[in-house]
Amino acid sequence: VLSETRPEGYGLSVRADGVFLLAPDGRGLVYGAEALLQMLGRDTADPSISPCRIEDYPKMSLRGVHFFVPAREDIPFIRRLIR
Repeated sequence: VLSETRPEGYGLSVRADGVFLLAPDGRGLVYGAEALLQMLGRDTADPSISPCRIEDYPKMSLRGVHFFVPAREDIPFIRRLIR
């Protein structure tokens, strides 16, 4: 159970009886699933996770990114990246 419901947030609980992911919207669900996959890591021989509880949500309502001014030959790549 989430102690607070915020947009793009999620609650992730790993217990002996299962993994539980709760999110108020689609983005929160995606971020929670990504966190779970990161916890599983790349070790396919032992895909175990220690019991834990995570609540996460954006601190600010606006997300942004800063790009440098690319070289002329890199502009097509930057345009594809932004799209």
